[in-house]
Amino acid sequence: MTVETPQTLGTGMWVKVRGLVPGEETVLRFLPGSKTNYRRRELPADSLLGNTLIGAKAGDRVRLPAFDDLTEDDWIELEVLAIGYD
Repeated sequence: MTVETPQTLGTGMWVKVRGLVPGEETVLRFLPGSKTNYRRRELPADSLLGNTLIGAKAGDRVRLPAFDDLTEDDWIELEVLAIGYD
């Protein structure tokens, strides 16, 4: 992976975030339309996670609703560590 900053995250790019899985860094790629490959951590750009992260840049912090508890005040905070193309 090559890191390209201060570019903003867009479809077809990868992003490394901290906070999605407690204590871990996670690399995701956002694909156009509804394409999904969970094993490769490729998600649709128009998903909730995609809509939250598309347009972010390295260093940004974004908040994602946590639906496991279904209370309005629960949020997951993600830190964008790096973004880029392969």
